[in-house]
Amino acid sequence: MLGAALVLVIGAQSATAATYTWLNTSLTPNGSWRYEPSSARGFSRTGVAAQMPNADGAHWSTTAQFGSYYSTGDTYASVKGPRSFLATKARFTFEPGGLTSEDRTAAKAWLLDAVLSGTSSPPVDSPAPEATASDLRRGDVEGVELQAEGSDGTNHYWSSTDEEGNVCLFVMHGEYVGTTCTDEATFSSEGLTQTLGGPDLSIQAALVPGDVVTEKVAASNGLERVSSSVMVNTDAPIDRTLVISTPDQDKVTVDINK
Repeated sequence: MLGAALVLVIGAQSATAATYTWLNTSLTPNGSWRYEPSSARGFSRTGVAAQMPNADGAHWSTTAQFGSYYSTGDTYASVKGPRSFLATKARFTFEPGGLTSEDRTAAKAWLLDAVLSGTSSPPVDSPAPEATASDLRRGDVEGVELQAEGSDGTNHYWSSTDEEGNVCLFVMHGEYVGTTCTDEATFSSEGLTQTLGGPDLSIQAALVPGDVVTEKVAASNGLERVSSSVMVNTDAPIDRTLVISTPDQDKVTVDINK
């Protein structure tokens, strides 16, 4: 059976954000899409988040899609943009594959900042605040210590840590922000990757520990250096495993294939 102890708590509570949880189930993480039900269509939203809360490690892939924009990360992913009624969906994948119907894990998906049409107040408090483009430009995301990583000239990147040591990577394209997070132990050994996609858009970003990303390291892996911790690919998507040495001579294995 798949699954492990809960290891990730993302951010702190917000008094103003709200969610509408449209998926809370146990499923086989085989990459099948799950779509929001008709009962969610009456809520405007600013995005969607998806999570496998009992999974850990980097052998998982979670995709959250809002309209035509999507974010793919490890066990947690979200995408946030301008408020609308655009449809959302999510998928959950155990990357090594080879699953049977008995291999199941918990999975959740929820609308961000959900407001019922015709009302002015949100239905419930959010379990985790999500960064908007404005939040990132201000350098202020509630509940985390935010670090600006830089820009590739078009897109912008930030990382964060919280009091429990969880690490997040934010990728911003215009008013859309993709987020993925992982626990400290997974980040230390496997880094953190995210793909933010949309119309004519594909950004693959890798955040690695140890301030080891040089121009040479990035170029040797076919990527562009953004900072000493972030390198990206904004061309055609690639499927590649990076093995990077940290200052302590530890090996960090990062999969750029989501």
